[in-house]
Amino acid sequence: MSDIITFTDKIYENKIELNSHNSDRTIHELENMVTDIMIEIGVPAHVKGYCYLRTAIMLTVQRPDLIYAMTKELYPAIGDIYLTTAQRVERAIRHAIELAWDNGDMEILARYFSYRIRKSSDKPTNSEFIATLSDKIRVSRNLQ
Repeated sequence: MSDIITFTDKIYENKIELNSHNSDRTIHELENMVTDIMIEIGVPAHVKGYCYLRTAIMLTVQRPDLIYAMTKELYPAIGDIYLTTAQRVERAIRHAIELAWDNGDMEILARYFSYRIRKSSDKPTNSEFIATLSDKIRVSRNLQ
């Protein structure tokens, strides 16, 4: 048996239930969509927060209620998936967002976060970042 556990296996293993209409194919398509957006925005792929953020967005696309339970459910679930703590997940996500905000293209960031582009230091919170991207993806995929 392989030591590699797929993303979907880890989700089910950690009792994060996704909508029943999702197949491995649609989850793979979602992962590609989230990855493309994160690269476009400028989230650096070499930081731990990149993986945590991608997972958080994917989970909240599938389960929007997780946006209202970030510290109680979302961060601990991601921590379980990646064998770390909820506090480290939160901090790594915040760091990844800071890097994207400080180094990313403001025109691209404005397409996603137009309400936040008053000054470059006015970065979104983890919750705002995750909620905004997951909502845009959900709307574009007609999952609302």
